[in-house]
Amino acid sequence: MNVYKQHDEKADIFSAGIVYYYLFVPQVDGRKDKVTQLSTSIREQIQEFDNQGKDFDLDIVLDGTNVLTDWRGSLPLLKRMTKPKANERPSASEILDLMQLHGIGSENFGFLLR
Repeated sequence: MNVYKQHDEKADIFSAGIVYYYLFVPQVDGRKDKVTQLSTSIREQIQEFDNQGKDFDLDIVLDGTNVLTDWRGSLPLLKRMTKPKANERPSASEILDLMQLHGIGSENFGFLLR
């Protein structure tokens, strides 16, 4: 089986979702810890949900954490970018379209939308 056939540009969107989260966390103490907590929690829970035969739910992962405190990004976009199955994630161009449509980050990251 050719492993590369299973991967396309959407395989990297999960990591881009973690970077997206990082970009919209204010410059505060504990920022690195929040990013690590989010990434680790998502990865662990994806495995747990998969083992239980359940669909992954980011809301359950985030429940009881402080990772979204002061975060200024779009939770619906983050949810789409961190879907366990790469084929369910948006493409990079879809993400840019969504960011432009909703004005996400245009004041700081407008150069990405041109």
